[in-house]
Amino acid sequence: MVQTISSTHAISSWGVDKALTAEHPRMQNSVWAALACGYFSGCFGWVVVAYVQTNGEAILKNAPTWAMQRSWYMVLLYYGLIDPHGILKGPRLAAGQYLEQFSPEMGATMMGQAWTKSAAKAWLCSLFLTLWFGMDIVGVDLLVPVNKAMGVVASIVAPIHLNRWDEVEDGAQGAVSQTAEKENPKHSKEGAKAKTS
Repeated sequence: MVQTISSTHAISSWGVDKALTAEHPRMQNSVWAALACGYFSGCFGWVVVAYVQTNGEAILKNAPTWAMQRSWYMVLLYYGLIDPHGILKGPRLAAGQYLEQFSPEMGATMMGQAWTKSAAKAWLCSLFLTLWFGMDIVGVDLLVPVNKAMGVVASIVAPIHLNRWDEVEDGAQGAVSQTAEKENPKHSKEGAKAKTS
């Protein structure tokens, strides 16, 4: 329970909220600064320490830890709930209008004002408690289906073609052969004759 409250406090009060109440206006108005502060604070600084100690090898060679994955999702959720810069007002209205067809109450909630920080922190704390209960008591990692769902969304929004490097290499080899033919056409003709014979 103490760890749950600590994680919630690290992401919200000591992370996102610190960026939103910074002295510099550019920091206050930056979405990325709020997300970065919340994420690094939620990971308890492990990302920065590992990068400095190992010159980035620990981060590049290893997969994200459970705490890193959990912190990233919770930071996005907390920022989305409080919406301090108002960037989600349009999507929230669109989603509310769509949900209103099925549930007027849910649609009205979605189209309403952003959550207060206290309500968002309480929601975050309950989700942290659910994750810890699933992992420690039940033995089920609830982040696995979340990661799979995010993978599906990412493949739709920004599909990655794994054969792109093969295409680049083929194009580079073709360019090299064309350059060689231009520089020494005699050898290229003799090579063509040798292949035909």
